[in-house]
Amino acid sequence: MLEMAPEVVDKGFLLTSLRHFIDGLELDFARYAAEFDQSKQWDEEGFNNPADRMRFNCHMNSQAAWNALGVGEHEAKLTEHGCPAGGRDRVRPPGDHGSHRRPDGQGLR
Repeated sequence: MLEMAPEVVDKGFLLTSLRHFIDGLELDFARYAAEFDQSKQWDEEGFNNPADRMRFNCHMNSQAAWNALGVGEHEAKLTEHGCPAGGRDRVRPPGDHGSHRRPDGQGLR
């Protein structure tokens, strides 16, 4: 009987690829957080600020919420100055076939 050798997975590459993908998702989150801030929906829901709403509903700590809002607010400047966090060259995780879409119809890449 023929024995199959176990598939060797490059864990370093996998970790790097996943981190790159997560960074892109974090940028998407920050972009939407800035839009959420501008919408004032958080005020209509009775929160003191957008970070409070994000803390309670997105299960984030205060610093992470404010960081996302700050990054989202300055995202255009970051990508304008060549910051690689633009998300345009994001590596997809294993099994992702590009079916994810943002509400504006654009892909996540």
